[in-house]
Amino acid sequence: MVTGFGNEKLRLGSYKLMLDGAGGGGSAAMREAYPGKPGEFGILYHTREELDRLVLNGHRAGYQVGIHAIGDRAVEMTLKSYAKALAQFPRQDCRHRIEHCGFLDGPLMAQMKEMGVVAALGLPFLYELGDSYIKVFGRERLQCVYPLRSLLERGIVAGLSSDAPVIDPNPLTGIYFAVTRKTPTGETIAPHEAVSVRQAIRAYTLHGAYASFEENIKGSLEPGKLADLVVLSEDILKIPPERILGLRVDLTMVEGVVEYERNA
Repeated sequence: MVTGFGNEKLRLGSYKLMLDGAGGGGSAAMREAYPGKPGEFGILYHTREELDRLVLNGHRAGYQVGIHAIGDRAVEMTLKSYAKALAQFPRQDCRHRIEHCGFLDGPLMAQMKEMGVVAALGLPFLYELGDSYIKVFGRERLQCVYPLRSLLERGIVAGLSSDAPVIDPNPLTGIYFAVTRKTPTGETIAPHEAVSVRQAIRAYTLHGAYASFEENIKGSLEPGKLADLVVLSEDILKIPPERILGLRVDLTMVEGVVEYERNA
């Protein structure tokens, strides 16, 4: 059994590895020391050799590999391991992923584009924990955090996710932050990485489906695809971004069958 085994309701996903810690907790593996903490660069759960071996094992077995990497040092290690695995055992359309993919620069994004690596961004983290990120990193270091706009402009598939149950799975939270880059206290983080509502929805739907090899059956409403959809209380494309969090789900449909109706 490898990635893709199963059906529309239950299937085997990626081969997941945990490489570093968390940004808000000061344990994401960074290239530069944490501000005010000389010698502290975060934590790594695997050595380079261990990661290379684990990635190659999953890659050769036919799995899609997904690695939790928040800090830029962890992202760099991940990409090097992916490159080594692909060089040793070439495979087409692997869609290996970086889960969270928190801190990126141009060269790292270029490597992702070249290898077809998918970014699975946990933007709701910055909505709920953004104030702690500011405290830990300072605003300057956060100019390249969860750079959704930059990834999309480079043609990299970037899907949005929640990492539930760690963070509230409500996608409206992620859409709101993707568009406003604001935390609940009104703090703004890397506003130049904001995207449109339509782009945020696409990242949650079509990009999310692509990230799990399901773009032929999910991610958009087209003939032949599963009719999985929600109906919101207002048109999310027409209301001011500040009202997104107040939207309610009026109806949920799964495979064309109404499974939830708020006023029923």
